[in-house]
Amino acid sequence: MGNQIIRVARYTSGSINSIGREEYRHKYNHKNTSIDEARSRLNITLGNKDRKTLYQLWKTHIEHYGLNYAGKKNQIAMEQIVITASPDFFKQLGWDKIVAREWDKTDIPKEICQYFNDSLKFVKEYIGKENLLSATLHFDEETPHLHVDYIPVICGKRKRKDVYLKDEQGRCIRNERGHAIRAKGSDGKTLYEYVDEPSSINRSQFWAERGGRQSYRQMQDLFHEQVASKYGLERGNRGTDRKHEEQSIYKAKLLKKQIEQKQEAILTLGRLENQTVDELAKVLQKSPHVLGRINQSIKIAMGEKPPNQIITVNRERGR
Repeated sequence: MGNQIIRVARYTSGSINSIGREEYRHKYNHKNTSIDEARSRLNITLGNKDRKTLYQLWKTHIEHYGLNYAGKKNQIAMEQIVITASPDFFKQLGWDKIVAREWDKTDIPKEICQYFNDSLKFVKEYIGKENLLSATLHFDEETPHLHVDYIPVICGKRKRKDVYLKDEQGRCIRNERGHAIRAKGSDGKTLYEYVDEPSSINRSQFWAERGGRQSYRQMQDLFHEQVASKYGLERGNRGTDRKHEEQSIYKAKLLKKQIEQKQEAILTLGRLENQTVDELAKVLQKSPHVLGRINQSIKIAMGEKPPNQIITVNRERGR
């Protein structure tokens, strides 16, 4: 029937605005070219009653809960879970992206809505309801999918502080070496003061509390056990790490690699162009792999062979 799909993306504070504009379909030039505006009215957003921007939601959440956020460059400020499934799964439930252009929200198959309701319930329990910002169901792309925005918050912990002897003016009493003297109780044991640290945004610690390097795999297993299996979906391959990238970034990397391959072939031919037969023989003797590249470049240049296709392997991101 198909596979479950659940991915995690992470964002800095500087990218929250652009992510929010695309998620909420605010009017601007979207990088996502697969959006069909005829179906955008079917989209559903939860948790943003005041129609704020995603950055405003994030900022309000931090202030409301008094979260500690250092705001360092490249520090992760927000994460997003994306949940969907194989296209065949939705087709069997009655999804048709062409016919859906004439639908309103009441025409969306109930089984599809139920799948995403169960998915959202799972995320609330796994991530923590208090950490969620908003959730958006998109029906205006190739396959229906759910975005859940949240802040990776770790609860404040009790921190131990040293206690020192002080005089009447509140100054630390020091020994003959100038070191502050630590206070001791009547039992002779060193005294400590315990203070509560505020909750803070810390992605690495957030996922460490959920299994560390195995956290993503465990989340996939739990999602399959609690949600996907009830709809006949498969878990997918275990032991792999699949990394999600934006479509525009993936295409840019693909194009860059193709250009680099062509440049390498041109440079190789240029280096060998003015050399004698004996010199060429010496080069090929030292680096026999160059001959294969030359033959391949000649075939491509003469149209006898198409350019190499770059095969990429996506792996589930392990934490």
